[in-house]
Amino acid sequence: MVVEKTEIQQKRLNILDEDELKAIFGRPRFTYEDRCHYFSLSQPEKELVQGLHSIKSKAYFVLQLGYFKAKHLFFTVVSRQVV
Repeated sequence: MVVEKTEIQQKRLNILDEDELKAIFGRPRFTYEDRCHYFSLSQPEKELVQGLHSIKSKAYFVLQLGYFKAKHLFFTVVSRQVV
């Protein structure tokens, strides 16, 4: 455990190190089996996807659902455009 002092001279207790924080709160890295498990859709989930209009919305839904199934957290997805 490390106690840090900030600019306001406030003590802050750090229980987890950087690697532990990434393991808990970082985006998961999936193996092939993980992808099959977390991104497979049940029938009700498929019906929800069909109700979405754009491919982008459908892909975002499946991506967020898979991440949520794995970590029980939501992640911000930043699209990277190739120029």
